[in-house]
Amino acid sequence: MNQDTLNDLGNYLNLRFQTLLKRHTESDASSRYGSKTSLSEDQNRDYKKLYEDLKRRNKRLKETLQEIREELEKIKKQNCRNYLRALL
Repeated sequence: MNQDTLNDLGNYLNLRFQTLLKRHTESDASSRYGSKTSLSEDQNRDYKKLYEDLKRRNKRLKETLQEIREELEKIKKQNCRNYLRALL
């Protein structure tokens, strides 16, 4: 496997990770930072609801990470097969 192939693979994985992460966090970030709240509004927040939202986000991010790990493992296996074929 040559350096160009490794660079292409690295770029692909980086782009894939950024896309998946952006998809899961973009709306969350805009809702967290998009509005300015006063101290009194902040005190009236339902912290149990916020906690539940964070748990859901955390679960989605873990699922995304697992998808990326599985995809990386598939790519590694395929590259090993290709490398062995090239040696033969």
